[in-house]
Amino acid sequence: MLLSNPYATQDLWMPESVHRHLDTLQGGGDSDLRPFRRQVDLWWVGFALGLRLDSTRPHGAEVDKPRKFNNGSILSTDPWRVQYLNLFALAKGGTDMLDSPSRTMNLAHEYANAGLDWLMDEILGRGDALLALNNAVRSLD
Repeated sequence: MLLSNPYATQDLWMPESVHRHLDTLQGGGDSDLRPFRRQVDLWWVGFALGLRLDSTRPHGAEVDKPRKFNNGSILSTDPWRVQYLNLFALAKGGTDMLDSPSRTMNLAHEYANAGLDWLMDEILGRGDALLALNNAVRSLD
């Protein structure tokens, strides 16, 4: 069954302060030890970390210039992400938020910004980014 993606037309953003480190964080191929294959995977981990830390940071140029890296149609490649965002919308704002993909994504970006800030603090400059990520996430327990 194909799940509809109400976020397909929404832009996905990450802070410029994170985007400039993609060469350290994103790679391709099975032998590449950088932790993320796609930018959306990095953003999603930031989103999840922001939720785990219960922390948000405003989305917008006045804080850290946002950099568009894709649109929400990429979420359809992993349909569980769409379902998760729907559950997130219901939990944070009820059916009103569920009916507003832009509100949902704006709040998701605020959580992702906070999570990405934490992630950058934990892994940049610590040698192997994959090992640093593993150690940082394990420290959350």
